[in-house]
Amino acid sequence: MSLYSGKIFFVLMLVMAWALCLRFYVRDVSEQIAFYIDMLLMFVLSLMISYDISVRPIDILGDTFAYYDFYLDLEGGVVGPFDKGFVYLSKALVFLDMAYTVLFLLVPLCLMSSYYCLSVIVFGRRSFIPLLLIICLALYPFFFSLAANILRQGVAIAVLNFSLSMLLMHGRIKAWLLFFLAFLLHKSSVVFAPIIFFYKRLSRCSVITLLWLWFFVSLASYFGLFRNISQIAFSHLSALGLSINYSDIDASEYLSGFRWDFWFFSSFPVVCLSLYTLVSNKEDPLKSGFMNVSCLLGIFHIMLLDIAYSDRFGVYAWIYYPILMAILLRAAALNVLSGYKHFLAMKRSL
Repeated sequence: MSLYSGKIFFVLMLVMAWALCLRFYVRDVSEQIAFYIDMLLMFVLSLMISYDISVRPIDILGDTFAYYDFYLDLEGGVVGPFDKGFVYLSKALVFLDMAYTVLFLLVPLCLMSSYYCLSVIVFGRRSFIPLLLIICLALYPFFFSLAANILRQGVAIAVLNFSLSMLLMHGRIKAWLLFFLAFLLHKSSVVFAPIIFFYKRLSRCSVITLLWLWFFVSLASYFGLFRNISQIAFSHLSALGLSINYSDIDASEYLSGFRWDFWFFSSFPVVCLSLYTLVSNKEDPLKSGFMNVSCLLGIFHIMLLDIAYSDRFGVYAWIYYPILMAILLRAAALNVLSGYKHFLAMKRSL
């Protein structure tokens, strides 16, 4: 599915080149000014992309027409069977006499803004990487899906990005409040509850511990040991108002059970974390904490492969892969640069 027109894609590339040149040109100015320039560029990019997504054809492949129909029903006083938080958000837009395109614009705009905020927390205000990540996110297939297909989960993930940002900055109460808001928007957000609850222990968790956990969970998932547990858990959540009963495998055409493609893809954070420990010169608590969170989200998805629509849970890990790759590539580049400087120092000493 292609969301961007040719003109928008061309402008996106031009803005990317301009942003990079400008960012390097002002690298000697104060951190605050550089950050404001990045914020401005991020907002322009996000608004441009979000607008292009919001005016997409209604008959485009996916759930666009379902959300369009839902919004029209709300305007007529009929409430659709969606999560309460999303219904109230849509009602607020209807009350303000906004068109459905405003809802379609709001989702990608919130996603990109929250992603930028999280990236700034991980890499710092001085780094130009968060701006690059926004461009990478705009070209990332799962962003397409969340921005134009699964709108409820897209908004929920945007709120969870802010929640994770607060968590990384040790604002646990704020993280919990934002989590509950995300849960109202899409109840699959429940996978983040253990992350927030155990974050202190998780942030200090060793790579070996996570590797063993990933290994045993993968083994158990392969033999179907989580099937009954996950089905019982989601049956109870469905009784409490979960809009989709993820345990009802027979009622869906979704291919459930252990899948090697999903397993490989959700194991990517574990691979990144292992490589990061090998190439990183020094431990960064923020980056390590974020990578541990991503690993656990991937492991959660492997646990839930037996339920229907398990990819709805996998996307909570998959959406962070651009940040993971940026962390790994940055660490590798710094390692190579450090080695090169050490080589030059040795050469001069000779």
